[in-house]
Formats: sequence, structure tokens, C-alpha cells
Amino acid sequence: MCMALVSQKKTCHSTDFEVHRNWLAITYNTSINQWYYESTSEWTLDYPPLFAWLEYCLSLVAVWFDPKMLEVNNLNYKSDMTVLFQRLSVIVLDIIFIYAARSCALLVKHRILLLFILLICNPGLLMVDHIHFQYNGFLYGILLLSICSMINSNHLQAALWFAILLNLKHIYLYVAPVYIVYLLRTYCFMVVSADGTNTAWYSFSITNLLTLGVVVTAVFCVSFGPFLDHLPQIFARLFPFKRGLCHAYWAPNFWALYNFGDKIIQHFMVKLGLDIKKTEASMTGGLVQEFSHSVLPSITPTITFVLTFISMLPALIKLWHLGADRRYRALSFVSYLNTYKVTMGDEEEEGGFGGMYEDGHWEWDDNTESLVFVSDLPPKPVEAIQILTKAPTGTVEFRDDVDLIEQDVKDIALFTAPIVEEMTNRIIELEKKVRTPDCEILEREYRDNLADLRLLVAKEYCIMLIGGGDTRKFHHMGPHKKRRSLSDKDARLFETFLRMCVQIVWLALGRKSFNQIELEVNRIFKSEIFNAVEHTLQTGYVAKMSKEERAVLLGHCVRHDKKLNTRSPLVNEVFCHRVIDYRMMGLGVIKCSQMSSRLQYMLIAIAGEEEIFKEMGVVLGLIGLPRSAFDTMLRPLPTATETGKSKASMSSTSGYSSKSSGSMRKSTIAAQKLYPDIVLPRKESKEVYFPPAFPEEPETIRPCSETQRRRWLNRLTKLLHPQQTGH
Repeated sequence: MCMALVSQKKTCHSTDFEVHRNWLAITYNTSINQWYYESTSEWTLDYPPLFAWLEYCLSLVAVWFDPKMLEVNNLNYKSDMTVLFQRLSVIVLDIIFIYAARSCALLVKHRILLLFILLICNPGLLMVDHIHFQYNGFLYGILLLSICSMINSNHLQAALWFAILLNLKHIYLYVAPVYIVYLLRTYCFMVVSADGTNTAWYSFSITNLLTLGVVVTAVFCVSFGPFLDHLPQIFARLFPFKRGLCHAYWAPNFWALYNFGDKIIQHFMVKLGLDIKKTEASMTGGLVQEFSHSVLPSITPTITFVLTFISMLPALIKLWHLGADRRYRALSFVSYLNTYKVTMGDEEEEGGFGGMYEDGHWEWDDNTESLVFVSDLPPKPVEAIQILTKAPTGTVEFRDDVDLIEQDVKDIALFTAPIVEEMTNRIIELEKKVRTPDCEILEREYRDNLADLRLLVAKEYCIMLIGGGDTRKFHHMGPHKKRRSLSDKDARLFETFLRMCVQIVWLALGRKSFNQIELEVNRIFKSEIFNAVEHTLQTGYVAKMSKEERAVLLGHCVRHDKKLNTRSPLVNEVFCHRVIDYRMMGLGVIKCSQMSSRLQYMLIAIAGEEEIFKEMGVVLGLIGLPRSAFDTMLRPLPTATETGKSKASMSSTSGYSSKSSGSMRKSTIAAQKLYPDIVLPRKESKEVYFPPAFPEEPETIRPCSETQRRRWLNRLTKLLHPQQTGH
């Protein structure tokens, strides 16, 4: 932890990081009467008052690190000093857990050090507290202090620690029955047992019960006393029962099986033709909503409370008979587990993620057994008929809604293709050992140009696939995955997408070097197929790359994995160590006040109308041919003179025939270019401009239809305000 603190590396964290930053701001800037009413952020204060007081104390220190983190309206603020303070607060509070771990270790006679190390190095706590970001370490420390006090027969001290714990995080209420039974049995009854089995009822001490009550009540008075007029609001925040029985990405409990059974019964009843109601709400969304089952009875909070008590009852009865036996510790965990099995979910987590694109998301239709695209665009002002276009593969149907994705794919290919062809010629030059003093200058210029163009490609690719901010759904983007195609429907969608990319690049290169194109496209999108293609071709294409070629084509940021570059350079470009003009990341989406000639050229290329490219000096487009000359997969449609050709002759022009590497390179030299070179304006030598504030004015340079405009506005909303989109 100390090494992580010193190095201050940028590490990942969940929404709980913003949760606790918002709570710091609430407790620092508002009166205590408003703590449980403030709702500027969706992450409202929903912990007991004692934890709110803790946040207030932390805020008094946080103001010395970065006062901006304590502004209520400064949502999703995460400066370096904010990250430093948040993580430092977790580490400092973990001192309580370390002390409690030491106290527990001293209770055993042997292997004291081993127990201590196992407790403080708990990987679950490290991941939850320091990555997911929570304060569970010191909370578990207080629980351990309470248990240690109980084992040492310090009953009042144990009750005090547990009362404090309940007022810090109310989820520990699940363990309260164990404490009640144990304290009644061992502290309020002066004699453990009358005959070794039965309870000595005559030995019950009213004095001990009142003393115990005073200790617990005092803690609750200190915690809840200042909020007596707001107790209903506090309890509404602490127990939001309308969030449902289950949550997405949580370990399943009994209600997961219950929901699954309801779905199974519903499925068979529909097959039998029985009329039943179908529910549309999600059982596991984690959002504030109520859900009614289709067949089985719906579960209310009262039912879960009753079932919780019944499930705990055997453990509590056993605990009563054990008396002062230390085996009560195991029963506390049994009680906790049984409670988890049948209680309603009351912790707010992120909702489920689907396969989201910027226009909508893909869903599997059980009726047609195929992928269907569900649009998330704002309502159209005029209802338009959607025309389905069958893809040549017959596996994915593209609609008008995904035209923007097609445009993005075209940009990816056409930004990259000309420099790839130029580098192919450079490879031939290197093989002939012809190098001049200007070679390094030219290669540096190619590398810088391709680096900037690749950054635009990375931006388009990330926006296109990440959509509302989710990467976990996309198997080809996840790190360290051996199998990229996790399911049949994902495989169909992704492999069709790859095939379309290969086809575009092949067209842009004048129908040359198909196998090399296939190899490079699969590498760029870090597909598992890359290894298979390289193995099948046996050209040694990657192994034979010179250091000059590798520096230009792969850039600064590619990660090497043995002999094959299996990880995509695209996503790495966004986080590269080289100097980047970050205005490029918003081209076509947001409007910047100052633009260099290089950026203006790129902006026209991305967002400009293709009809004005020629007069603006911008080279881009489908090799100068009209879009109507190509089908959905951008394969050339037969012309009037080609209509009578046989299917065999058409397949010969499809680009799927394999050729040797040597013949492909010869054809590269002999073939005539079908488009002029893309010549980027040179970089300016002056310092990169950074706007004083993030620009929020949308770019209007792209002339487009109303539908296209709504797509861009939808994209802009997701980029600027991802929390408001619900994705």
C-alpha cells in the first residue's frame, strides 16, 4: 500500500470513488438538516449518521488537499490530489484494522504471526477498499475488536464496539441477532446453566440488562440525536426496498433461483398456449424499481424479513445452548450467510450493461434466433419506415440506424490505407538495400502522420464500440483473454464486422494484397484470428519486419507479445506517452476555438461533406467512387457491362483468392494508384494549445440529415454526460 501511495500511479476505481467524494462535499457544504435530503448527485448519502460524521471529519482535512473536491456541483471530479486524499484516507483508517488483526492474533497460542499476516493481507479487502474503493477495512477492524472483547468476556466493551459499527454501516444489522442472543445468555444470566443443559432462569440480572441497554442507547443517541426531526427520511435512505431482490453482477442468493424458476415456468406456460402476464422490468437492474413475477408470487420486504429470521433461528437456538462456548464465532458467520441468502438487495450498484453502440444496442431475439439492433436514439420527429438490408453473410441484418457505424469503419480504413501502401513500397526499398540520407527524415514524417491518424482511428473505434462507456461486453477489447468470441452471437457480430473492415481496406488499396490486409486488420482489432492468419500464410510477415518498418507501422505504443503483436495498438494510442494534441479527440463532436491547419484538415476529413473534399484539398472517400456503387458490405456492385458475367468471374474479383507474398508485392509496384496521396499539413512547432475549459459547444461543420444530426447529438450526450444516459 505504501509503495502504491508513493508511486501515485493512476489506478482504476468504481463509482464508489465518486460516491464518497460527493459525501465529503455534502457534509462539508450543507447543514446537518440537509445531509439526507441533498440529491444533486445520484449518489445520495445512504449510510448511518455516524459514518456521515466521519465523512465530515475527513472533509475538514480534504479541504487542505483540493477544495474543489468539496463542491457539491463538481460531479465526477477526480484530480490527482483528490485521488491522493481518498486513497490516503483508506490507508490511514486501515490502522484500526491492523490493530484489530493484532488483537485477534494474540488470542491464539501458536502461529500468531501467520494469523496476523493472513488478516492484514486479505486480498478481498485490498481489492474492495483500494480498487473498488470502500472503507470496509476499518469497519471489519471494529467488528474484530468487538469479537475480541466478547472472547475476553468484556461484554460491555463488545456491545459498545458493535453499536458503533451499526451506526457506521447498517448492513451489519444482519449480525445483531447473534449479539443479542449471546449477550443475553452470557451477560444477563449470571449462571450459565442450572444443570449443564437447561437455562438458569432465576439468575437473570435486570441490572446487567439495563447497563447493556445504556451503553447501546448512548451510542445511538450520539449518532441519531441531531437528526430526530429527520428520522423518516434517514430510514428511507438506509432501507431502499424498491431496489428489488437481486442485483446485476452480485453473487446469486436464493432469490436468483426463485427468479430463474419464474422465468422457466413462464417459458413453458407460453409454449403450452396459456395466457400469462409478461413483465418488462429487469430483475437485476439494481435501480430503484419494483418488479412483479409472472407466475410465482411476488416477494415483499415483510416476507424476506420473516424468511431471514426463520433461516437464522436454528443457529440462534444452538447459540443459546452453547452459552459461553467460543463456537459462537462460527455461528455468527452462519447467521450472516443465511441472512444474505434470503434478504432483499439494499446496496446500490451499477446497473447491467448490454452490448451498446452509440445508436443503440444489439439484442438476441429468441423468436427469430438472430441478432436484432434496438435503437437508443431520441424519438424521431417524423415516423420513418426502416428498410432492412440483408448482409451477404446472412447472419447480421444492418438497418438505417447503423449508417454512422459504417461511416466510422470507412474512416478507419481510409485513414490508414495510404500510408500502409507507402510503407509496403518502403519495405521493397529496404529489401533492395537502397537507403539514402533522407530515409530517416521520411520515415519520421510517415510515423508522425500515421500516429496522428491512428489516434483519430482510435477515437472513432472507441466511440463506435464503447458507446455509452462499457468495455466489458466487448470480448475483443478485454485484456488477457485467450478466447475472444465468448458466445455465438458475439462471434457472428464481431467476425462480420471484421470482414467488412477487411473488404474496405482491400477496396481502398486497389484490390491488392488481400492476405496481408486480413492479417493487419485482425491485428489492429486484436482478434484471435490474427495468430491463425499468420500461421496459415507462413509468410513470416511479422518476423521479417525491419526496425524502421516496425517503428512506422506499429508506432510508439504497441505492446509486444512474443513474436506476434496480438494486442491492439488502437486503444493504447489514447494513453500513449508521446505528446498528443487532445483536441483531435473531439474533432467532429465538440467545437474548439483555436485550430491549427493540421487539425482543420483532419476536421474536414472527419466531418466535412465529401462533395467539397476536392476543392478543400482533402483526400478521402471510397477511392473516388459513389457510395451507390457498393453493397452493404462495400463490395462493388456489378455494372451494366458486368451483369452477364458468371458467378465464377465475380468471385475472382472478390479478393478472397490467396497469393504468395512475392506476387502481392510485385502487384503493388505494377498497380496504378486509384486515389492521390493523403498529404497532411505539417505540425506546428509552437506549444500545443489547451483550452481554459472543456468546450461544450457541439461542432456543426458536418452537413447531414436530421437523423444524422440526432445521432451526433446522442453521441455528444454520451461523451459529455454518460451518467445521464443510464449506460
